[in-house]
Amino acid sequence: MSMQRFLLIVLLSLSLGSLAAQDIHFSQFYSTPLHLNPALTGLMPGNFRASAHYKSQWGSVTTPYRTMALSVDGSLFRGLIGDDFVGLGGFIYQDKAGDADLTNTQGLLSASYNKSLNYYQDHFLSFGANIGFGQQSLDYNKLLFDEQFDGDILNPGLSNGESDLRPRYAYFDVSAGLAWFYSPDESTIFYAGLAAAHLNEPDMSFFSDEDDRLYRKFTGYGAIQYQVTANGHIIGRAMYIKQGPSSEINIGALGKFVLSDRFDELDENALYAGVTYRHKDAVVLISRFDYGQIGIGVSYDVNISKLTAASNGRGGFEIALTYNGIFDNGSGDKIIRCPTF
Repeated sequence: MSMQRFLLIVLLSLSLGSLAAQDIHFSQFYSTPLHLNPALTGLMPGNFRASAHYKSQWGSVTTPYRTMALSVDGSLFRGLIGDDFVGLGGFIYQDKAGDADLTNTQGLLSASYNKSLNYYQDHFLSFGANIGFGQQSLDYNKLLFDEQFDGDILNPGLSNGESDLRPRYAYFDVSAGLAWFYSPDESTIFYAGLAAAHLNEPDMSFFSDEDDRLYRKFTGYGAIQYQVTANGHIIGRAMYIKQGPSSEINIGALGKFVLSDRFDELDENALYAGVTYRHKDAVVLISRFDYGQIGIGVSYDVNISKLTAASNGRGGFEIALTYNGIFDNGSGDKIIRCPTF
């Protein structure tokens, strides 16, 4: 196989996701707020949040793509700068794909400033940014090249003849965003945001003498949560992503049913179920259960793209664990009436 064909196959393989898989891809995108928008750092009802994600996809077509992510963030200085506060956090992930273990690992530090727009702490405008480093690697020993053809067969014991390839490289990355939420009463919450990732367009080339810049990614989203009965809520969501020539549209809704008497967003047992449609790619079935401050979400992507003939509709499984709470620091922090994400 020539290097040109090898790179083409890699690119086509990565194109299985509707974002050309230049970035990691979560179906439960609101459960990874620091990845969705750095402006969401620290924006939560309490003052501490942690999450863990695992996603496996395309196992019915090729070697499964596996993505793991961890994040921790919190709010600081509540009461010290009026009703405003600062958010700080960190996000780390690893994505591994294909037979040659194409692996992308990244760690980011995230910060935000959350400006209160009224006294009741139910209307905020936030700005945030994150910076970090990543490393991408590929195991060339698991690939075969045309230079390894010995006249009869492709012999993996021969040199691949590619002296300008690097098995791994590091890169620097910068993102920024704006987030807004407003809760005019206890039954309604609106939220929306804009984010721009890879502002510095890092070089992602495996060739030591070439430059291959990662496209900037622009994300816009909005949602409404509305209480329709004493225990029932409807959550409508939409998201649009644009990255270079590729784009993604997500739209869907979840029902939320509170199983216990509601004291606040951090002290309730609730069950969620819903569907998200990812345009021309997948129908995502989502369920979630909150037990007090702990939540577990499970989703499955039913593939409806042109790959259906090979995938038989099987896309990917994802599980998310979250914790939202108040770390007792003696500050008397108020609970903010905002989404728990």
